Amino acid sequence: MRWGSPLSGYVVRGGGQLRFHMFSVELPPMLAFGGSRVERVMDVVCSEFGCTSENGLEVARLKQLQTFPVMVWLAVTATTSKPSRSLLQALLAYTPRSAIDLLLELADAETAYKRRRPLIPPRRLYAASRVLRGILRLHGYPVEV
Repeated sequence: MRWGSPLSGYVVRGGGQLRFHMFSVELPPMLAFGGSRVERVMDVVCSEFGCTSENGLEVARLKQLQTFPVMVWLAVTATTSKPSRSLLQALLAYTPRSAIDLLLELADAETAYKRRRPLIPPRRLYAASRVLRGILRLHGYPVEV
């Protein structure tokens, strides 16, 4: 896969897991989660951004200004049973800086690049998801409790 723009993002579904990549699909994912919600989350992503199938993987390519809002939305959605399209559209309109900073602080690049694992480990992602829901609720976003 070719390199995209400096802040391009990719949402990839394959093998029962959903992964969010920044910059290139060849790098380790920023975050990843599995489970029953993967299909519902990918349905929302595909309806908003469009998807292509490559080698058995479903890939949604994001533009520069969509990368961070989708990353925050995926982190919040990691622990909810039903993904919210209205929350995604609200985050695309404006994403609080505190939510982005929280996720970037959790990234553990040293371990992830050595072991080809997500930059944000699942344990940290699930804890951050609860904190992000609180942050977004304080900002008035339509967050599911």
